[in-house]
Amino acid sequence: MKMVPIKLDKERVLKYGVRAFVEIEKQLDTSMDKVDFERQEAIFVLLYAGLIHMDRKLTVDKVYDIIEKMVEDVSDEESIPFMEAYAKVLADIGEKIGEAMGADSNPSKK
Repeated sequence: MKMVPIKLDKERVLKYGVRAFVEIEKQLDTSMDKVDFERQEAIFVLLYAGLIHMDRKLTVDKVYDIIEKMVEDVSDEESIPFMEAYAKVLADIGEKIGEAMGADSNPSKK
């Protein structure tokens, strides 16, 4: 299992194992092979599931709060509109999730 550091509200580590995969299926009410990784809801659930190994009290709602605060901070710090900051934050998180789940971030290297 690959563990990938991610900076959110604090330094955390993403890890996807059996517990994470079961939690993803439970939260999204679908099997892993049918998860739509482009859906916003899926990104939040994937993030949550990758973090619960560190914090069993973490909830999906808390993940929403963490991300919303991050988006507000990026919007303020970079003087960009909220939606632009939101897209940037989700893209960064998606990249880290992909790395932690073993996605090849540069398929041209094959």
